[in-house]
Amino acid sequence: MYMRLLGYPAQKISILTTYNGQKFLIRDVLSKRCAKNPLLGMPMKVRRIKNEGKVIRKIDLGNNCG
Repeated sequence: MYMRLLGYPAQKISILTTYNGQKFLIRDVLSKRCAKNPLLGMPMKVRRIKNEGKVIRKIDLGNNCG
């Protein structure tokens, strides 16, 4: 919701998590709070990433950061 309020389009927002349980909880919360609100909407992706015990050091935010 915060990024949408800052003006980021929903299709440019992805939410990453390392656990399936978190992914389902995030989708559930978003569907109840954001899906029906035309100003917010659902983000493009909510995905689980395969971490396999490795530390995630970098998340690429793209060229248009700011």
